[in-house]
Amino acid sequence: MMISLRYKAAILIALTEIALLGLLLLTNLYQTRRDLEEELTVLAASTAELVAASATEPLLSYDLAQLQNLLNGVVNKHRVRYVAVTDRRGRLLAEAGDQDGPEATVRAERSIAVAGGVFGQIRLEVSRAATDAALAETTRSNSMIAALEILLVALISLTLGWLLTRNLLTLAKGAERLGRGDLGTRVQVASRDEAGMLAACFNDMAAQIERTVSELAQSQRRFRDLAENTSDWLWEVDLEGRCTYSSKKVEALLGYTPEQLIGTRVFDLMVPLDAKRLEMLFRLVRQERKPFYGLEYRAPRKQGGTAILEANGVPIVDETGRHVGYRGVTRDVTRRKEDESRMVYLAEHDPLTGLLSRQKFLEVLDDEIKLSARSGLPVTVLFIDLDDFKLINDTHGHVAGDALLRVIAEIMLRQVGPGNYLARLGGDEFGVLLRGEGSENGETLSRQLLSALEAAPLSIGDADVRVSAGIGVCSHPQCGDSAETLLAHADAAMSHAKSLGHNRHHVYQPSDRDLDGMRQTVNWQVLIHEALENDWISLDFQPIVCVSHETGKRYFEALARLQDRAGETIPAARFIDTAEYTGQVVEIDKRVFAQVLKILAEPQYGDCVIAMNLSGRSLGTPGFCEYFQEQARASGVRPERLLFEVTETAAVTEMAKAESFIATMKKEGYRFSLDDFGVGFSSFSYLKHLPVDQIKIDGSFIRHLDSNREDQIFVRAMVQVARELGLETVAEFVETQAALELLCDMGVDFVQGDHVARPGPTLTTPTVELGRRGPAAAKLGRAAGRGGGRSP
Repeated sequence: MMISLRYKAAILIALTEIALLGLLLLTNLYQTRRDLEEELTVLAASTAELVAASATEPLLSYDLAQLQNLLNGVVNKHRVRYVAVTDRRGRLLAEAGDQDGPEATVRAERSIAVAGGVFGQIRLEVSRAATDAALAETTRSNSMIAALEILLVALISLTLGWLLTRNLLTLAKGAERLGRGDLGTRVQVASRDEAGMLAACFNDMAAQIERTVSELAQSQRRFRDLAENTSDWLWEVDLEGRCTYSSKKVEALLGYTPEQLIGTRVFDLMVPLDAKRLEMLFRLVRQERKPFYGLEYRAPRKQGGTAILEANGVPIVDETGRHVGYRGVTRDVTRRKEDESRMVYLAEHDPLTGLLSRQKFLEVLDDEIKLSARSGLPVTVLFIDLDDFKLINDTHGHVAGDALLRVIAEIMLRQVGPGNYLARLGGDEFGVLLRGEGSENGETLSRQLLSALEAAPLSIGDADVRVSAGIGVCSHPQCGDSAETLLAHADAAMSHAKSLGHNRHHVYQPSDRDLDGMRQTVNWQVLIHEALENDWISLDFQPIVCVSHETGKRYFEALARLQDRAGETIPAARFIDTAEYTGQVVEIDKRVFAQVLKILAEPQYGDCVIAMNLSGRSLGTPGFCEYFQEQARASGVRPERLLFEVTETAAVTEMAKAESFIATMKKEGYRFSLDDFGVGFSSFSYLKHLPVDQIKIDGSFIRHLDSNREDQIFVRAMVQVARELGLETVAEFVETQAALELLCDMGVDFVQGDHVARPGPTLTTPTVELGRRGPAAAKLGRAAGRGGGRSP
């Protein structure tokens, strides 16, 4: 049974009052008793003194009758109950009163003395009855007063307790209603004391709880709506990977209800191989309390089949900060992975025949060449070109021609056999890669292929078709050490085979190189022409970083790229010689310049400086200087944001025109760099004639700088000369941290290379550690490039 706080207070006060009053009453009674007993003792003593004085004469005269009368007169006076007189020998002479009465008495004795002699003894007893009665009366009156006082205090305590606790009772009832879920509960307390303050705090708390609960309910509704309407599976697991929460979407993903998953280890939902891998990863991230992203795994569906899922999760911590599990989201990426697989397949395979694509064939060939360099086993390439297949397309149509190509691909695939590769290189051209086999086996396979094609009963509709081919054979390491070279030589050998007639093969010989070069030049010329016509010239940008001082600018080198018909991106190193030879490089320089101006005109690149190479052909082209100036003015790009690189070879070839071009453009505010500096015997003398702003040290001095003493001497000398002439220095092809630190020590102003940043399609600032010897102020990433538009 609950006792109210007010009653507890009243009882406590009453008990305290009773204890205090009881102590006071006992003390009072004790004191009163002492006073009465002292008074009674004094009375007995004085009465005995008085009787002794009065009894002297009768005693001396031995008048016993008078003595008896005296004693009789004393009894019942002054509360004397008994009195007696004895002589000196103690013999009783007279007595009066009741010596053996029930009342308690106080005794007093006095000697009867005259002139120093004792003649008798007075013994007297005084009754205590009156004293006891007085003490009892005092006790009763005090007890009544105490009882009244206790009653009064109890009433006052109850009243005070009610006054003090009535507001608390209101608060208690309000808290009870709030606890039952009545969030609109508010208490009304008008007092301005502590209870009023407590009531105000309660109302504020109740309002906050109501808001919090409302927000929580809204959040739960939002979460529930999201969980039920999203296509992703939301989950929570403990530190052992057991599911503690699951959204309903798991049923659509895997066929299980959320209730079925509670307590189940999520690893049990995966295929065994993925379960083992992800359980190990889970333990690692759990130890470090790290989130995880993009974990892919396969999970069998309850209704059959397998889903590919991707999970992301973050740690869960409780209110004490203890790590208790993970929560996250899992999405079905089956279709995306299938699409990616299809895209990868399409990128690596020819869509018509299903054979490897040219790009994939080159990648595989490159890997086999690297493997061959380690194992010593040869690698052989066959380049196959069908004879007069254009005539079949023109006669029967491309649909029939495509169908025939598929049949031919199947015939050749059967001859190539397992372990080797067959690719469609484009049009009616095919390539074969023989692993671990030399040119002799390549010849053998060539004869088999030619025989199989010649003997195949091919037809288009009702018309029989005969197919033959020319095959070129080339082996590594005899014919080249790169995939491009090997394929090009096989192509040249194929051309030689076709020159001998139909259905022939030929193994590449060094004498085939002239034919190879001529054919490659023609092919590149056609490809460059198509690229210029279709606007297939694009740019990559490689940062060049200032390591000597703070510039406040970002520098980039524009690198020209060409796309072929298959969408393959080709670096400038592969086509620039042909472009120089045919004169197409002038148009390429114009295209590069136009794209550079367009990028520099964009506001987000206001702190960028971009450089591009200019060919000797462009320097010598009439009106080229004026064209550049007009285009730059029209774009609104300031001249100091452009930098032109001119190679030593181009400058020497057109020295007079180069001097004139540079001088004219520098008047407008453009800056120039002498590229490939140091490769020529007269490099330093060119600085006397060409008013450039910087020199770009050729990469041949930089590639092995950290291990070649001579390169270090040359580079240090070039940097010193440039500094004395007031020119900036740029080191390209920086590929190691050691080379970077050496260049910083030598005082090079700018660095460029794959160690700093690889080329990319956007102006992206790199972040690279300069090392312990790099200047503290130099931040790799604030500078990048001036380099030319045709660097690889």
